[in-house]
Amino acid sequence: MPRIHTSRAARKRAVSIGKRITAARQTAGISVRALATRLGMHHSTLYRLEAGNISQSLNDLDRIARVLGIAVTTLAFSEAQIEAKAS
Repeated sequence: MPRIHTSRAARKRAVSIGKRITAARQTAGISVRALATRLGMHHSTLYRLEAGNISQSLNDLDRIARVLGIAVTTLAFSEAQIEAKAS
């Protein structure tokens, strides 16, 4: 279920995740409407998610990642965060 942000830090995280969702969707060659349909959500919700205007739960990010054929960590964490955790 989408959530409106309550802090500046939450907004910044949501924007970062939204950018990663957009990049992954574009790499997969899927339109916003097609991905939204596959996820069972309205396309305007996905637009808002990609813009960082709303946040999603980890379960929702997992669903998005599965449809895009990528690991949820690709959406949830930046490459720098993933590399830091691997070190």
